[in-house]
Amino acid sequence: MKIKWLLLSLSALTIVLCSFMPYPGGAPSPYYYTGSPSDGHNCSQCHGNASLITGAGQVDLSTVSISDYSTAGATGGSSYYWNITPPEAGAISGTGLTGTVTWNPAFLGLAYIRAKALNECGDGGWSDSKEVYVINGTGLIETSKASLL
Repeated sequence: MKIKWLLLSLSALTIVLCSFMPYPGGAPSPYYYTGSPSDGHNCSQCHGNASLITGAGQVDLSTVSISDYSTAGATGGSSYYWNITPPEAGAISGTGLTGTVTWNPAFLGLAYIRAKALNECGDGGWSDSKEVYVINGTGLIETSKASLL
């Protein structure tokens, strides 16, 4: 649901239309327009999508339980919202350029991590998703070909 509101500044006789998207799940966004165009807070100067997500493309739960993923950000982004799907893969936290995943030890398969920039004008678009293959190598034994002969 996109929420729009109108700010009327009687002293400057300016009207600025701003909009923002609440966090997924309906929680209210803490980012809102609090200024006027004359103080540099103009909603027409909002940001774009967060940049490419970097981090491990494969996670082995037998050795790793927490992983960091990063973005170089988006122009105008003051903080970031991180997302992991499916939710059963684990939990992701962070509001900066790095999101930290705490992996669910029972999850195996593909997970996708993405981020979006936030500022006083609202949310930017999602970055492309980073695909992460989650495995558990517990119980696998490495052998050389020589030991099999």
